[in-house]
Amino acid sequence: MKKHMKKWLALAMAAIMLCSMALPVMAAEAEYTVTVDVVFIYPWGDRGYDHAHDVARVQLTMKAGKATALAALKATDDEDEFVVERVFRDAREEPINVAFSFNRDNTFKDVKLTLSSNPDQGVQPFHDEERKTCSWAVAVNGRRVEGDLSAVRLNDKDEIVVYLYDAFFDTKLVQVDDSNIAAGILSFYYYDAEGNRQPWIGDAGLVTKSGDKVLNLLDPILETDPRFHNSLPQAPAEFGLPDTYYYRNFFSTDEAGQIWIAPYYLTGEDELKVDGSGFATAYRATLFSDLTEEEEAYFIKYSYTSLGEAGHLLGRPLTKIEADMYDTAGATGDMTVVYALIGTAALFTLGAVVLWKTQKRVGAE
Repeated sequence: MKKHMKKWLALAMAAIMLCSMALPVMAAEAEYTVTVDVVFIYPWGDRGYDHAHDVARVQLTMKAGKATALAALKATDDEDEFVVERVFRDAREEPINVAFSFNRDNTFKDVKLTLSSNPDQGVQPFHDEERKTCSWAVAVNGRRVEGDLSAVRLNDKDEIVVYLYDAFFDTKLVQVDDSNIAAGILSFYYYDAEGNRQPWIGDAGLVTKSGDKVLNLLDPILETDPRFHNSLPQAPAEFGLPDTYYYRNFFSTDEAGQIWIAPYYLTGEDELKVDGSGFATAYRATLFSDLTEEEEAYFIKYSYTSLGEAGHLLGRPLTKIEADMYDTAGATGDMTVVYALIGTAALFTLGAVVLWKTQKRVGAE
């Protein structure tokens, strides 16, 4: 009986100790904060998204336990910085306040735009008639979310984007994967309606922190090439390329959504950013023969609005370039280092097996 009592007392003490250890952890979690970005892409009528001020971005610090998409969007109403510095046609810069509204079931309802100088004056997001195929959408980390926004939990460094979704074009929020940047490769992708990652096909422009446009050296153009026009730049003299070659300052992604950047742009200390002036979706699969006259007119009129798909990337550094970070072996397909590592691992495994068998045989004796 005494033995059983001792066991029960030991278990009780262990439980008390675990609870006492958990209390500080729970208290720490309650005080733990996360930092999230809330981004609004301004759907300006017939202008391209070629300036960073087409996008309003606010960074919020929230308690982890209360960090939801709804709470973050509501918190931006208290932020004076959450305005779009928009250049109007008459060259006036007029800040536009952005405010979100929600339905009773905590779903997203609408966006209200007003002039900072006159809060009572509403601003239409388009110069012309409103498009019937459009609606406001909310995405978290590139994935469109619907329903009760209070149920969407946020983690540290999450990004919420409010943008205009066009059902006709199936607006896609472009994401960038720079994990293979040492080989000069950037991958552009988006998430489909089911949340699956898909390659993004289109044209992407890049610019360095110093303001230099990144040239596409894989597609040289001669003066005699029909695509040539006087505004095409030549490569810098240090490239050592013939002065008869000219280059575009944007890249067309391949079937995997990838582009390749020359080593020249990855051998100094700089930053790469998305340049909106060279960014557009390639609607190559859309054939006018499959469209009605009304749809064809809509396509021609609004195809440029695909620029809004990358609006949240504009002006934001993609990756930090360190001196000589370009991985020559990886970029040229030299697998010598990889083979050496595989061989080392194989020898290590073989040695471990031999040692194990030897110990087992000795133990048997």
